[in-house]
Amino acid sequence: MNDKQSELTSIWQMSSHHKAYPPLQSDIKVDVAVIGGGITGITTAYLLTAAGKNVAVLDANQFGRGTTGHTTAKLTTQHDLIYDELLSHLGKEKAGQYYQSQDAALSLVRQLVQKENISCGFSNEDAFLYATTHHGEHRLRREKKAYEALDIPHEFVTSTPVELGARAALKIPDQAQFHPLLFLTHLCEKMIEKGTQLFEETLCIKVSNKKDSVIVHTDNGHTVTANKVIAATHYPFIDGGGLYMTRLKADRSYVVTGSISTPWQGGMYLSVEEPKRSLRGLTLNDKHYVLVGGDHHKAGQGMDAREHYDALHHFAAETLESFKPEQEWSAQDLTTVDNVPISDHFLALNPMF
Repeated sequence: MNDKQSELTSIWQMSSHHKAYPPLQSDIKVDVAVIGGGITGITTAYLLTAAGKNVAVLDANQFGRGTTGHTTAKLTTQHDLIYDELLSHLGKEKAGQYYQSQDAALSLVRQLVQKENISCGFSNEDAFLYATTHHGEHRLRREKKAYEALDIPHEFVTSTPVELGARAALKIPDQAQFHPLLFLTHLCEKMIEKGTQLFEETLCIKVSNKKDSVIVHTDNGHTVTANKVIAATHYPFIDGGGLYMTRLKADRSYVVTGSISTPWQGGMYLSVEEPKRSLRGLTLNDKHYVLVGGDHHKAGQGMDAREHYDALHHFAAETLESFKPEQEWSAQDLTTVDNVPISDHFLALNPMF
């Protein structure tokens, strides 16, 4: 995300202190090299470090300042109207595996927060997928059948804690939300204590094979030699002829935050209808906020960004009493053709995973 919109400061960036880590300044050897310092890369590196591996993490910019620092930071298995689609296109087994992987990821974050006593605003919340039209309700009922087929815990409700004009909603209990940068900062500090090497402002330009090792080449000429390499980057820059980048759809979406005079009534929300509307609460230093997101469009093809922000501000003012705008930012989200993340061994480089 190198355009001006991604440079706008998110509430996560404004409410956390970033500890800078040096760029790679010499050739090193490790067990595992992790490329990408967002939540995927940092969490993976933390788990590997805990397992006794010698790990290095490299990021082209600063840790957590890309997609992770511009998210709405919901931790939920409820990703829009996805399970009915997955059942239709991939079948029950694979759709079930998708749900189980998302539920396991949520459980992992919850366990790490509890085990490490991480102060990151983690709170358990119900997630609501809501409809405001008859057509939206019809689609919601189809999604409900998919939940039932996959044994996803849920409840079909006709009202929500926050009044959004919903005709109906699918509620999944015991989901969560958190402050992503405070979470990452804690993991980084723990890894440093155990000898993990963290490098920012280090652009990885290619990966090559050498006998039983993989060599990560950086733009400053230094290398990292590793037994295994994990690519946890926004784009799959290691391609090997797979043309993975061409299989991704890039969407730009927007977020505005504002303070409210009373505590949030609870829950995380996503609308079924377009334009999408996403809401969640946040309390920082005893001050209450609401994050309102949505208005996504194909990257590079939307209206002027100001119009998208204004649409979200208008929705927030109409929906939320005493909403006072404070921050706004945007993010670029990538989705695959089948809406299932690319995650597998990279066969073109045998030691890589």
